[in-house]
Amino acid sequence: MSNSRNNLSRSARVSHCRLFASGPFKNVYAGHYTGGARAGEACVAKESKSGSVYEAAYFEEELTIICRTQQLIDDWHDAAIINKRILLNTPQIWIYRTTGTKAPVEPTFGPTGLGPDRICSFFYLRRRG
Repeated sequence: MSNSRNNLSRSARVSHCRLFASGPFKNVYAGHYTGGARAGEACVAKESKSGSVYEAAYFEEELTIICRTQQLIDDWHDAAIINKRILLNTPQIWIYRTTGTKAPVEPTFGPTGLGPDRICSFFYLRRRG
């Protein structure tokens, strides 16, 4: 049984009209997958507040942390340390076609409340090749 949720998609549309969530270092924007196995499902793009992050090392470190977290979750599951299933969203680093800015994109748990009539000013994303 997999303990991770992955993109499984080729493209997404992300709305910058409305902030989905915000933290100390990142803004999160909601969207939906437009291609691949998750087409039509909700996703989020997480963008750095300090401006565009271009250094590959930043994204490599972020993905390394997620990979290590996944290893811990898998180890807990295999050892039956907890009696609940934990799922980790595993993002991919995608690039905005319009700006070239990189952002982690991942599936969303649960509904986003983002209907087709509330979406505007889309930026298309493509997976980094």
